[in-house]
Amino acid sequence: VPQKLSKTYPYVVENFVVIHRVHKKSPLPTKDIGYNPADDYLYKIGSSFKAGTSKPLGLFILSEEEQKKLMPNIIGISPSSPDYNKVLELYWCNLSVLVPYDGKKLNCSIEHLSETENRPVNIEDYILWKYCLQYSGVANKEEDIGKSAKINFVIWSAKEQMRKDLGRQRIKDEATLARIALREDKEKAKSILYLFNIPVDTNIDTNMLALAKLADEQPAQFVEMTKDNDLLSKAFIQRAINNGILLQPPGSSLISYEGSIIGNNINEAVVFFKDTRNELAKMTIEAHLRNKEQ
Repeated sequence: VPQKLSKTYPYVVENFVVIHRVHKKSPLPTKDIGYNPADDYLYKIGSSFKAGTSKPLGLFILSEEEQKKLMPNIIGISPSSPDYNKVLELYWCNLSVLVPYDGKKLNCSIEHLSETENRPVNIEDYILWKYCLQYSGVANKEEDIGKSAKINFVIWSAKEQMRKDLGRQRIKDEATLARIALREDKEKAKSILYLFNIPVDTNIDTNMLALAKLADEQPAQFVEMTKDNDLLSKAFIQRAINNGILLQPPGSSLISYEGSIIGNNINEAVVFFKDTRNELAKMTIEAHLRNKEQ
């Protein structure tokens, strides 16, 4: 039976984040000024109330145990004092933390003293980080920035950035492999070009260069398209639209054939042509395409 390795205490689990401003461009005029006034423009993380209460948000960001353990270091008063709750609430009601132009760096690392005991390496930074995670003016990640007009800041961490970078690299690698495989499937390769509305050349190398550009610039969409079981059917429909056999009004996803709507979008049009009752229409369109694409 393998022995379980025992941890050596104390040890630190590192966690560093930066609170960045979302709006880097200063609202102040910069013409003929020898410095960027945004350096001086004050962006602050301020007090806020918890939704549905008349109490400041800060009272709810820590567990009761954490609050009694950590907050006395910040407000300078013991939980046993009769004024503790009053001072604690005043602190959170008057919170005002400046975020510099290049961001506010926070050390949120945790030091583990034993199996059951731990503490923040920097209490002030840790508490502000916990506050920012729930504060409506701070996005927890870049993808959330546009979710509210109230958001002026975003939390950035090296770990999260690495996770995102690795994810982007994985999808790029997948797109590269998918693109290489297309050299052995010319029909599929041409179908992707049709759906991206890129001219299909008689020279396979020209098509492969176009696919390489797509795989590099739009890897996620490229990979998704190569995995689409209806890829050839959709390309057939797109070719028919391009040649005026099927009609699609500008700015609309509707697709019609000989005056009748066959789908509100390309997916519904695929279903239409899969129906054996519409086999004649499909064969007719294929014949028209052969004549037009000669």
